[in-house]
Amino acid sequence: MPQHLISHTGIGKRTTIEDFEIGRFLGRGKYGLVYLAREQSSKLVVALKVLYKSYIKLERVEGQVRRELDIHLNVRHINIIRLYTWFQDETRVFLVLEVAPYGELYQRLQQFGKFPLPVVSKIIRDVAQAVQYLHRKNIFHRDLKAENILICKGKETRDHTDIHNPDDSTFIHEHELLRMTHYTYKIADFGWSVHHPTHGGRRRTQCGTLDYLPPEVMLGQSYDKACDIWSLGALCYELICGTAPFYHDEIKVTRQNIANVEYSFTKDFSPASKDFIQRMLVRSPEARISIEDILRHPFLRQTEHRSKVTK
Repeated sequence: MPQHLISHTGIGKRTTIEDFEIGRFLGRGKYGLVYLAREQSSKLVVALKVLYKSYIKLERVEGQVRRELDIHLNVRHINIIRLYTWFQDETRVFLVLEVAPYGELYQRLQQFGKFPLPVVSKIIRDVAQAVQYLHRKNIFHRDLKAENILICKGKETRDHTDIHNPDDSTFIHEHELLRMTHYTYKIADFGWSVHHPTHGGRRRTQCGTLDYLPPEVMLGQSYDKACDIWSLGALCYELICGTAPFYHDEIKVTRQNIANVEYSFTKDFSPASKDFIQRMLVRSPEARISIEDILRHPFLRQTEHRSKVTK
């Protein structure tokens, strides 16, 4: 990314919205909107996330947004969407992000209902590699879910891309589903992430999404980075059968299921995938499988070579 885009560091000229050609609308985030855009000088195509200061203030999340920017800007991994820079004007904060041509994993889950085991293996391997990187930097993500994982393929997108009209080439047809083992999956949202400066640190803030919350977070108890291991297990389960493991129409029952670790497997699960998930969805955080052992598990080893190829 050109140096002049690094506005918040004081390096080079100040970045403004005039430096970008704004393309089509991509979606709505928690506190703003996302557009496809092209940086005029480099011709790099990016996702431009626009946050409205009035809404941030209304929701009293100024500290959360500052923390998200600080953490996201200082992480760099193949399985994490890159935040190139950010800048602001009187009313808005702009995040300049790596674009993900194939969109959210959640959109594909809605499209297909569930995924073949080899595809799930590749997705979880990629996400686990990002989690391992974050944990080594003493960062807990705290909100791993399909909505926060984006699908990429190939290198940075430059000037040949039409940023105004939908690109049909990024649509994945059902007969092409298995080719998703060759894509790269990246964590995208750091809104609930937190940096804890000491190993073994514990927190009490309740955050994240109920279907993926471990018992200790849901119950307001102290927790550590093992909360991400639980969420990874819940995500893996959902990708295989299409439903979160503890989901019930009544929130009260969902909470009971989480607290008691009550779930069952459908015929979609292989013995290896069952063992894998059972090692993550463990009531005691200390008894959960480590992120290193997750990456060594037979369920993920089947797509290990594909992860290396995409790097």
